[in-house]
Amino acid sequence: MLDTLLTFLTYTLYVYHNTVPLHTKSSTVSAFSAL
Repeated sequence: MLDTLLTFLTYTLYVYHNTVPLHTKSSTVSAFSAL
């Protein structure tokens, strides 16, 4: 059970770190383009 939870948390963090920076960059680019 603990193993599964740990794996899930690690996977979530992995996905989070791979997705959020890209989204943040896109938002920044969009904001500058809007100017």
